[in-house]
Amino acid sequence: MTTPIPVLTPAPTTAKPTASIPKTAPVQYTSPGNIPSSLRTQLAPNSPDPVAPKLPGGAAAAIEPVAVGENAERALISDQPIIPYPASAKGQRGTVTLQVLIGRDGAVQDAKFLQGSLAFADAAVTGVRQWKFKPYIFNGRPVSVQTLLTMTFAPPAH
Repeated sequence: MTTPIPVLTPAPTTAKPTASIPKTAPVQYTSPGNIPSSLRTQLAPNSPDPVAPKLPGGAAAAIEPVAVGENAERALISDQPIIPYPASAKGQRGTVTLQVLIGRDGAVQDAKFLQGSLAFADAAVTGVRQWKFKPYIFNGRPVSVQTLLTMTFAPPAH
């Protein structure tokens, strides 16, 4: 079973995109006094286990990759080499949609063809793997990001 990936859309600003989760007070549960003693041993404790392992970097690692919309991620492109028009496309136009995984350092870790013209799929995947992005900041830390990128190819003008 896969865990759904949360979708975050950063507010439009000129500063680095950030997202935060509102902090809430911890909930304290008290056990009612009318529970039979035979069942009290089966109750979960009211406080967290002090010896439970903690994730390095807090809970952020558990929610990665963060799903980010295409426009928000395109705003973070820092190096975008031009993807050459493939000779095998023979003058066609086409659109390709890729699923892209971007690491904490902004480097493309994976790119997969999802839909569109097969004539441009290899060129799109190979080209996007060369792109660099500014790190996406979540709760003050860089996180890996998953996004969709759509590219349109047109034959070069002569």
